[in-house]
Amino acid sequence: MSGEILLAHYDQPLETMPFLADKVEQDPVASIDPCWANEHGWQLVEVGPAIVGEDLLGDLAELIRITGAPVAIATVNDSDWTWITGQAPGSEPWHASTHPDTLMAHMKDDDFLREHLIGAQDPTSFGTQLKARIPQTASDILHWSQAAGLTSGRQDTIEKLLRTKAVFAESLWHDILEELGFPCTPFTEH
Repeated sequence: MSGEILLAHYDQPLETMPFLADKVEQDPVASIDPCWANEHGWQLVEVGPAIVGEDLLGDLAELIRITGAPVAIATVNDSDWTWITGQAPGSEPWHASTHPDTLMAHMKDDDFLREHLIGAQDPTSFGTQLKARIPQTASDILHWSQAAGLTSGRQDTIEKLLRTKAVFAESLWHDILEELGFPCTPFTEH
């Protein structure tokens, strides 16, 4: 997969949210594929290609304004790596990566990606910091899920998942969501 995985709480089908529908309408090759929804209003959609935009934090803020709930956007590149950003109302955003070594290798040759995600930082030192921050990142993810009303996640399991190498990088994000207790149907590959 390449594109974005968006998790949000919304009372209507997430793909009908004007914020997303307008972006898809502006891009003739864009699509929204609903993955799961549940009776609690949490939904996950895959958006391809990535359309949320270069202003990821601004888009997160807009999604929080619309939903009034925590949101997360995972950017996926050809199932090789995933860059995840989440935020809850009234809190600071957090960032995580599955397959951080692969992400850093891509950044070395991709000016847009480097500028978009880490600015002027050196990709190697950023990758080292990203891996060193895994315990703090897992804690941030747990606080975010608690803001969503979920308290079942374990810090050690989330840390392990963030360090795991899987065939499909995005499947680790789904595993983290399952660990956190998001009431969803199991992830199935498309």
